Amino acid sequence: KSSLRFVNSYKIISSKKNIYYCLFFIVISSLYLKSFQDINLEDIKIFGSKLITKELIAKNSSLLLPKKLIFIKTKYFEKELKENLGLKNISIKRQIYPFGLEIFLQTRDPIAYAEKNVEGKLIKGFIDEEGFFINKNIVNIKDDLPYKFKVIGWKETLPETISKIVIAYKANRDLLLISISE
Repeated sequence: KSSLRFVNSYKIISSKKNIYYCLFFIVISSLYLKSFQDINLEDIKIFGSKLITKELIAKNSSLLLPKKLIFIKTKYFEKELKENLGLKNISIKRQIYPFGLEIFLQTRDPIAYAEKNVEGKLIKGFIDEEGFFINKNIVNIKDDLPYKFKVIGWKETLPETISKIVIAYKANRDLLLISISE
């Protein structure tokens, strides 16, 4: 009788293992299949800025939607958006549950007005304390800027120099205009 109980309990344990294996396989399969679903604009969630929209993200990156979630190169798009939107920091995460892309942004704080010339086109914006250019479309200025000077002719090679000027300005406050020419 005892060997019969052992056989019966072994069958029960074995069948429970099979059920767990099946459940595990179903869960893994569903996650795998979910990662091959197409992601659309409405599947993108943005945190950290109300002014940067999903449309602005799509316009300033080479991300062509719809695209399979698994094929989205997050590091590449982080770098691209950081440069194109003048962000301080960005993190993009692929999410299976809930399905979509989560984009966490850290924007720059503008301190002074700035202008730059790109291919003969004047682009207005601001600079931050590190000397980086911020497009006026992604900043909401409610109060006066902390510094009254302007940077005219901002170039990508000059943030470090402009940052040094900003540090010097903090001590003196008599600067009105930084004009950069070739």
